[in-house]
Amino acid sequence: MSDLLDRSKLEVEKPDRILRFGKADRIEHSVQVVTFMGLGITGLVQKFFESGFSKWVIELFGGLPQIRVIHRWLATILMLAVIWHFGKAGYRTYVEKRPKAMVPSKRDWIAIKESIALLAGRRHEPVKQGRFTFAEKIEYWAFAWGTVLMIATGYMLWNPISTA
Repeated sequence: MSDLLDRSKLEVEKPDRILRFGKADRIEHSVQVVTFMGLGITGLVQKFFESGFSKWVIELFGGLPQIRVIHRWLATILMLAVIWHFGKAGYRTYVEKRPKAMVPSKRDWIAIKESIALLAGRRHEPVKQGRFTFAEKIEYWAFAWGTVLMIATGYMLWNPISTA
């Protein structure tokens, strides 16, 4: 009977880590992050080529022509990664019938309101959310739209005659 009252024996062992994404998803996200950041760096050093940092980066990679080649390769890889991601998301949603976990819902608006109340001190318990928090969904869609916009404007700069 004393074992039943001993709380330490009732504790459920918590894992050190929770696997949220499989290996393929982690590789995909890594490719997207690295290419996005690489495009930002190589794009900025082309725009502001006279700054000290830009000169250093340009020299590091062998000159402005090489930076432009790297930038275009990164753009191509990012475009392929985005096409892959949206294709995979569509397949998982419409073929496998998985839930649309990254689509904002009414519950997210409630969570935003409850989070503001928590920060204002009018709420004392943390907000309960699903697999992805509203903040993660906002970040996801900001990255998605930013990437689409970057691809569109990059294509226009890459092909000025055909997009004029």
